[in-house]
Amino acid sequence: MTEIVKSGQQIKKDNKEISKNVSKDLKKRLESLLNKDVGVEADLSLLSADKYILMLDTSASMEDKLDYGKTKIEELNSFVLQLPPLNTIAFNTVPVFLDKQAALEARGFTYLAKALVLYLNRKLTQEVILVSDGAPQGMDEIEWIINKKWNKDTPIHTIYIGPKDDYSGRAFMEMLAKMTGGKHFFINVKIVRDLKKELTTSVKEILALPAGTPSKIAL
Repeated sequence: MTEIVKSGQQIKKDNKEISKNVSKDLKKRLESLLNKDVGVEADLSLLSADKYILMLDTSASMEDKLDYGKTKIEELNSFVLQLPPLNTIAFNTVPVFLDKQAALEARGFTYLAKALVLYLNRKLTQEVILVSDGAPQGMDEIEWIINKKWNKDTPIHTIYIGPKDDYSGRAFMEMLAKMTGGKHFFINVKIVRDLKKELTTSVKEILALPAGTPSKIAL
């Protein structure tokens, strides 16, 4: 009987040691995967003016302060300044085409449809990177955008920078990416601690996408 008890105790000890070793091995594998370059990162120099155009929301709401003190428009300006020269459409009540970097100011309303018309008329690039913190101004704009027959060869990648509970703004940005074959990103401004960094990460992910990558809608 004593031998059986000892055997049982030894089995428990052996199992504990095995579990300990498995946990160590699993931890090493996870650390290896987390540190491995999986191709998500890409050099911002790949942000070619021939291929991409920035479409930036500069409406009055971009003047809102983030929890860490800076405004969204301040972080947007910092983000843009680190990029290579790009054609840019800054839009609020009236869209403005910028062929060189300039300081962005927040004012007016979110008239995205006007910005899209300006882009479609010029058609200088293959892909759009749209940064906005909400839905367009009014249902007429939204209906025009929804009813537009989008060419899937010209994806609009959307980066929504707003709170999680702004369902209309977030859903619209997701829908626009899906309709055009782009990729959607969501940056929750209620918890973000470095908006410039998050924007940069999102753009790098866009640059790392292989040609023809289907849209993935984040939930």
